[in-house]
Amino acid sequence: MLLAVVNDMLGLRLLALGPVIAILAAFGFSMMGAIMGCRWYLGSLLFGLASLVMAALPHFQYLLLGAMWCVAQLVGGVWLEIDKRRRPSGAHLV
Repeated sequence: MLLAVVNDMLGLRLLALGPVIAILAAFGFSMMGAIMGCRWYLGSLLFGLASLVMAALPHFQYLLLGAMWCVAQLVGGVWLEIDKRRRPSGAHLV
């Protein structure tokens, strides 16, 4: 709802903040990379590239954003589950 209001205030006919959302996601993944390990930088790179594709193909921006989030959630969950299974039983991260 807020996205539609912002786009209307900007005078945009198409909801055009998809690339911005992808850039913010890229920033979030870069922070995860700094904290949790280098492999999370891959998500940052992919969301950054996706933002460029979304800007080039605005009619498909939310389809691309949804697909990227689906892949990011699936791959991130698998990575975390693999790390969890590699830890000895009873071991805690903190």
